[in-house]
Parts: sequence; structure tokens; C-alpha cells
Amino acid sequence: MFSRLYKSSRVRWSLGVFLFGVLLTSLTMRHLTERNERQVQTALNAAATDVREQITERLRVYEYSLSGGRDVIVVAGEGCRGNCWSTTVVPTT
Repeated sequence: MFSRLYKSSRVRWSLGVFLFGVLLTSLTMRHLTERNERQVQTALNAAATDVREQITERLRVYEYSLSGGRDVIVVAGEGCRGNCWSTTVVPTT
């Protein structure tokens, strides 16, 4: 019975179209998966670069602030001898 059914051109044609559809679907899925992985990798790299730049900028600002604070202390302390620091730099109340 199956041999007669398989010999029918409609069944062969239907089976061929079905198998072609499965093959096309598999190839499309593979292509989309690879493309999605590339997009995710690109987005992660961009986010990592952005975070790195933000951290670098914040550390640079912190470094300049510390340097400026040190310079203020050095300038305020010039010529200060003995107990001068307690009244010039840190006034007591």
C-alpha cells in the first residue's frame, strides 16, 4: 500500500516541498542565531567601552581634585611654623 502511495507524484512532490521547507528553516535559524550573537557581542563591547571611559574620567577628576587640595594645603602652609597649622588650616572653635 505504501509503495503505491509513494509512487504517486503528489506525495513525492509534497514530501520534497516539506523537506525543502525544513532545510530552509534550519538554515534561516542558524543565520539568525549567528547574527543575534554578533549583535549581542557588539552591544556588550560597546557597553564595556563606555563603562571603562566613565571610570577613567571619574578617576581623572578625583586625581585632579586631590592634586588641587594638596596644592591648597601647601600654599596655605607656606611660612607656617610651630603651632600655625591649627589656626591656619584647621581652625578650632
